[in-house]
Amino acid sequence: MLEKIERNMRTRTITENFKNGRSMAVKKHMFRSSEPETDRTLKYTSQLRVDGLVSRVETPTDLTERFKDRPDFLIYRQASFAKRMRKVKLPGAFQLNYRTIIKITERFARNRKKPAHQNVAEQVFLINQEHIHLTYHREDDKITALKREFILPPNLLQKDDQEVNMEQIVVTFEVDPLAKPCKNVVLYQTMMALMKTQAVLVQTVRDSEHEIREFLKDRAAERKANELVISVYDTERNEKAKEHRREQVRLEQEQRMRRAEEELDYLAPFLARLGQPRRITKKVALTLRNDCLTDMKQRLIDTANLIQSRFEKEAQELQSKQQWYQQNQISMTKEDEQAYLAYCSEVMFRIHILEMRLNKHKETAPIKYLALEEKIRKDPRLAKKLKNC
Repeated sequence: MLEKIERNMRTRTITENFKNGRSMAVKKHMFRSSEPETDRTLKYTSQLRVDGLVSRVETPTDLTERFKDRPDFLIYRQASFAKRMRKVKLPGAFQLNYRTIIKITERFARNRKKPAHQNVAEQVFLINQEHIHLTYHREDDKITALKREFILPPNLLQKDDQEVNMEQIVVTFEVDPLAKPCKNVVLYQTMMALMKTQAVLVQTVRDSEHEIREFLKDRAAERKANELVISVYDTERNEKAKEHRREQVRLEQEQRMRRAEEELDYLAPFLARLGQPRRITKKVALTLRNDCLTDMKQRLIDTANLIQSRFEKEAQELQSKQQWYQQNQISMTKEDEQAYLAYCSEVMFRIHILEMRLNKHKETAPIKYLALEEKIRKDPRLAKKLKNC
């Protein structure tokens, strides 16, 4: 849901702010023109996205994405496009007319479980030149890093392994001149894997372009059907004001019920358990205190266990769905994939809420326990008996 629109008259920049729950987890959209392939910045709630996307920055010649908390340590991806030879007038406002991708750059954070010389820091695919550049992470005791360049020969896929001369294809900059050179078979396998990665990345960039167009299409439709939020005090124009008053009445009733519950004797059920003793001795006072605190402790534990079980159930269902997606990804339609992403976004939102509730409960549980202990200590019926106990 759109929450607020800000217009900077000096820079002519428009900023749209969205509440949580927006499709694609968009939280901010900054732009000058609503036309595709113009300067814009999209910011996302990364915790609610499966791909961990933080932001997208689009220009006529680039599409830059930033990520966080991904299992593959990807933090940055930029696709560069060839400039259009002439201004293309799209037949539909948001119909895709793909730009030619000439370069894709990806950067990765350091994975400490891998040696630096096996841990890629940056990979650059020069698609029109058929070159691939790899830069690995730098060892802690070195001032530079291992680099490799793959110069892909024409018709590579039609050649046998024996016909490929890796010495002519791979250029390596070794940090340690005494290091054992990498075997040709390993370099060949790396090159073939990179070619597959390049094909996947091209499709990933196309998917990102498509997602941006879908977002712009949705926003165009929403602008035509904008509904401004009317003041809750404008009772003549706004039905929501009446609903607000009804909600206020309901909240007041709940508050009265809560106060009535607070006025109830919290010791009553425990006194009944002891047979409503006429006189409270020190032994009875100790029993009442221990029973009250034990009951409170158990209720706090039960609440934590309930939230934890719901959290684990949601996490398990998400993991099962992700495994199913990995097994069926190739045969899935675009609609199936969009439904999967929507499902994952919804489940991750619920998991995030449960995690917040659990953390909040862990913070407040000791406070509630100590508050009850203090209330018992100051209770006039028990205070004298529990003194110095």
